[in-house]
Amino acid sequence: MQSLTVAPERPRPGHLYASHLSQAGYAGRPLLFVVGLEEGRVFSSLTEDAVLLDAERVAISADLRLSTDRIDEAVYAVLSRLAVSEASATFSYSCRDTREFRETYASWLMLQAYRLQQGNETLAYPAMKTALGEPKSAVPSDRAGALSPNGWWLRGVVGTGQDGIAVLSAAFPQAARGRAAETRREALEFTEFDGHVFGAGLGLDPCSPINVYSVTELERAAECPFRFFLKRGLGVRPVDEHERDKDVWLDPLTRGSELHAVYAALLRRTRDENRRPTKGDGVWLLTLAQQRLAQLHQEMPAATSEILERETQDFLADVELFLDAEIDGNQSTPVGLEVSFGRPLGDDEDPLARAEPVEIALGAGLTLRIAGRMDRIDEVSPATFEVLWRGGEDRTQHGRQRLITLTPLPADPFIATIVRGVPGCSSSRIWTASSSACRRRWRAEDC
Repeated sequence: MQSLTVAPERPRPGHLYASHLSQAGYAGRPLLFVVGLEEGRVFSSLTEDAVLLDAERVAISADLRLSTDRIDEAVYAVLSRLAVSEASATFSYSCRDTREFRETYASWLMLQAYRLQQGNETLAYPAMKTALGEPKSAVPSDRAGALSPNGWWLRGVVGTGQDGIAVLSAAFPQAARGRAAETRREALEFTEFDGHVFGAGLGLDPCSPINVYSVTELERAAECPFRFFLKRGLGVRPVDEHERDKDVWLDPLTRGSELHAVYAALLRRTRDENRRPTKGDGVWLLTLAQQRLAQLHQEMPAATSEILERETQDFLADVELFLDAEIDGNQSTPVGLEVSFGRPLGDDEDPLARAEPVEIALGAGLTLRIAGRMDRIDEVSPATFEVLWRGGEDRTQHGRQRLITLTPLPADPFIATIVRGVPGCSSSRIWTASSSACRRRWRAEDC
């Protein structure tokens, strides 16, 4: 609720009044309810200023605020309001996170209130938890106090113990399996319910003949093996809770994909006509881009006309920049566009696309099978080809961008003869400033 703002007004008689904890008591109400006192939720975490660290602030002046000072000020603001309030206060916290299905714990503020109530400063969390008793929930403490038939039924089931559990397990087998899994997870031995899935080894082995991975998948597996296990081993996907930025129409992924589709359409047109792009293609290209933007606006309208106009101008400017670069700075001839390998072929695939993955021998009988997509293959000269692909994670080192990833190789025999024996092949990378695209050039005489 802290992030919500719904017509804020002054306190009114006969209405509930909600405020931040640091503003508690100003309304003068006789009853005060402080909710959400979970650990880590009451006060902000201790985070230093990334621009000017605490050690640097101390060296500059003793009057500069430190990260610990911000925490102290927040604590003082809350405690000072609670101390002067004459209201009857009720403190509460949520003991269960229903989104992540895990137990949560009370803040130290909750424990301190319990100590003051009992007049004993030595009491700890277990004593407070025992004194609080059963958590308040949709299940009433007594069936007679149930507010609905569902609540009455739930309390009746809870009171039956193992007999009720046996009846429910027979009626709801999935719930029974969930209880069994939770029991096994709480046990001391390491079981399949904790992630020990011995049979998944072959299915997750990157060098197994049945597995084909993209470069991005291998890179993310190195970043977080557990996430790789959840995705490829268990087939679990994360819940998309991303909120759309209202000030942005096209997110970076959508914008990049649409630009790339427009670029590819131009190059296919010129390739089919066996010519280079010219200034005369500008009208056709901008018309195509405007038509695609109009279609996107119908499917996912921009929040305001100003945002639409701004992003449309930026999009069309990038299209014009690409055309100028193709006319002035690129003398190569595209021979392949959107060339996929290691993936099922569609109806409109490039002639160089192959369903077979690229095999990379690692030695000791191990072979990686890579799938991917090359954005573009250009013939620079009869003996030199240039392969362009969009990169994954970008890194910057000494002012120059580098791509930390495996390089997908061409799958077509015609192109593969140029890059056969890659370890001894000379290559160079050319980065463009406006996109995360990388060109790598192989010289046939070096391979």
